[in-house]
Amino acid sequence: MFIAHLPTGYIIARAFIAKNKHVSSKKLIFFSMFGAFFPDIDMLYFHLIDKGKIHHHEYFTHYPIVWFGLLALYLLYFNIYYFIFILNGCMHLILDSLVGDILWLAPFSHKYFSLFIVTARYKPWWLNFIFHWSFVLELSILLVALYLYFKQRNKSYKGID
Repeated sequence: MFIAHLPTGYIIARAFIAKNKHVSSKKLIFFSMFGAFFPDIDMLYFHLIDKGKIHHHEYFTHYPIVWFGLLALYLLYFNIYYFIFILNGCMHLILDSLVGDILWLAPFSHKYFSLFIVTARYKPWWLNFIFHWSFVLELSILLVALYLYFKQRNKSYKGID
């Protein structure tokens, strides 16, 4: 996924805000989008230190066991902001599993899982993802997020919210 992680975080935050009026909207959106992006924080290490020697999905930030372990910790704290962060980290891995390889059994197995395969046909490599049908899904997610954003912005502008 190239462009869908942050919009997905925004959509999930908007859904939680609609059901939980007592939470801080801005804070929830921040934690939601931060969680949606956070597994890719490993890109800093990937580019700056590792120099691309191994795929960034092999780092612990993309291990489902880490995210589900953090989700289990939520049961101790019951903080909605912590929960939304973790939920979006898990959603990041699910989205990456559509056309990107995720090590769902790591660290116990080094077997990659992906629902669909993107065939290498174009150079540079990222064109293969942009010309794949899954990019339409990403664009759809982006459009839903933009719709929700502008709808909320319009409400706020009119003083409704």
